[in-house]
Amino acid sequence: MRAWREHLGLKQHVVADEIGVRREWYVKLENGQVGFKVEQLLVIAHLFQISPEAFFKEKPEFDQQKMPSTGIKHNLDQIIEEKVAYFFSKILKNITTLKDHSTHDFK
Repeated sequence: MRAWREHLGLKQHVVADEIGVRREWYVKLENGQVGFKVEQLLVIAHLFQISPEAFFKEKPEFDQQKMPSTGIKHNLDQIIEEKVAYFFSKILKNITTLKDHSTHDFK
């Protein structure tokens, strides 16, 4: 994980902020002292512009040029918006289903 972050020129505190943890915890993550949630892995992979599977390779393979790190915040905001919209659509669907069931139960 450290190799990917350093390849992009990102600081530990930037990655930590993006996944919503303290820098100290992220340092432990890079050192293999703590595990991570799947959601965190997905955000980090997106931030590093790689597939989640790339973390499990023995050695990262980089292109000759550094990958662009611009627009990371915008991309993460877009992912969050999509996830929130999906989450709320599920909630509304469940509310509608519950409302339909409760209407039928009291007739």
